[in-house]
Amino acid sequence: MSKKFEEFGGWLKFFYFLCLLNIFTSVTMLFLLGGELFGEEGRPLMEILLEGVEIGITLYILYMIIQVVQVRKPDITEFIKDRLFIMFVVAVLYFLIHSLFTLPGAGWQMKNTVALAGSIQSMLWAAIWRTYFEKSERVKIYYKLEENEQNEDNFIQSDEKE
Repeated sequence: MSKKFEEFGGWLKFFYFLCLLNIFTSVTMLFLLGGELFGEEGRPLMEILLEGVEIGITLYILYMIIQVVQVRKPDITEFIKDRLFIMFVVAVLYFLIHSLFTLPGAGWQMKNTVALAGSIQSMLWAAIWRTYFEKSERVKIYYKLEENEQNEDNFIQSDEKE
């Protein structure tokens, strides 16, 4: 069973695919936001820029993850988990700031609801995949985390003998 976990597959490959899909949809959203800048009636400029910043940061984080996800080094999992945590924090901040400046009422639009739903989706996505990188057997075997822990234990034991 551990032999099949040594290849880049399963949920790990699905995560890679979802990162690529998320990059594609984020770029599409940036183009749509750009179109809103020149529309006659749209959201306030500050809302559009705020959403653009959130999407830009998410794009950059996803790009960094895509670059390293197939590299088989033990520290890669911490790198990915840290980036997913940053993605989560950015989505929370966007949600809070956006909610404070656009309270439901006369100016509330469907686009505001979609924007907030997108940030909630980003929070859930980051939390679920961060948990996967903490708990997955495939991740432990593929990135050789167990070997690294054994090497550290052996190093600690050899230090104790001296």
